Amino acid sequence: MIMRKTLFALTACFSIALCASAQDGGSATGITLDKLLNNIDKATDPENKARDVKTVITKYEGSVSMQEIKMQITTMFKSPDKSKTVVKAGENMPDSIELFNGQEGWTVVPGMGVRQINGPQLDFMKFTAKMSNPANRMRDIFPKIEVAPALEKIDGKDCYKLTCQTDPKLKQLPLAIYIDSVTFLPAKMVIMVFTDMGQIPGTTFYSNYKNMDGMVIATEQKTQTMGMEMSTKLVSIKYNEKIEDFEFELPKEFNAPPADAPVPAKIPIAAQTDVAAPAPVKSADKGDLTLKKKIALKIKKDKAAALNAAVKDIDDNADNDNDDDKDKDDDQDKDKDKDKDKDL
Repeated sequence: MIMRKTLFALTACFSIALCASAQDGGSATGITLDKLLNNIDKATDPENKARDVKTVITKYEGSVSMQEIKMQITTMFKSPDKSKTVVKAGENMPDSIELFNGQEGWTVVPGMGVRQINGPQLDFMKFTAKMSNPANRMRDIFPKIEVAPALEKIDGKDCYKLTCQTDPKLKQLPLAIYIDSVTFLPAKMVIMVFTDMGQIPGTTFYSNYKNMDGMVIATEQKTQTMGMEMSTKLVSIKYNEKIEDFEFELPKEFNAPPADAPVPAKIPIAAQTDVAAPAPVKSADKGDLTLKKKIALKIKKDKAAALNAAVKDIDDNADNDNDDDKDKDDDQDKDKDKDKDKDL
């Protein structure tokens, strides 16, 4: 899904982004690159309006072959490099969102989670934002462009093949753009798409061009990748509508984990506050303290009384022992007196 969204972000404004800028040189096709790019500019932007476009909102209807999947795709672009793609894929599949605020990017599945985009995928998002900007000319996007020495057939039409090198900082592989030799409108693009599964080749065919508010764009596209084909039709396009910057930022209810971390199920913030706080410990009142003091005092008195009783018992026993000893002594004296009388 991420790969398909990325292709949409890349191709939504592609036909009006191919505006004039030239690189000197000729080819066996009989046309210089300078002349070819000028012709592309006139074909896609005949009224020279692309430079004044600051925002673009497009809506597409799409379907995936052999899967019976219907989709609604909405793309937003805000100059110079903010983009957003929302894909709704039916009742049984979650919606998905791809966001890029010009510096950071995220993929979001509402109710499930969010993942921050880093590395080559982030570079690819930066590149697609450049490609989606109608004001960017070919030279603004590609530092080096070469024309193939011969025409190639695309759907029975003779086409010029342009090999386009991207900015080395973005570390993207070259892509191929095929231009109809009669209309000078894009007919096909072949590009390596950076996804969670690595680099995947994607091919998009453009057709049914129409003039939309002064700019000529393809209203139908077919994208082929990994044995699947997705067809899309343009429903509407709006230029220079106001778009707030928050549309391209990560919603506050999400906290993005690292790009290489597994996507956890996201718990809504409201649910986290539903747990009741433990009841505070209630301090004893004065009555409770008085009772406790009384009990403690009684225990103390009882202990003292028990101790005194024990001491008295010991003393009584000692007195009894002394009386017994005295009685014994008296008996012994009487025995001695008897013995004395016998002797006399």
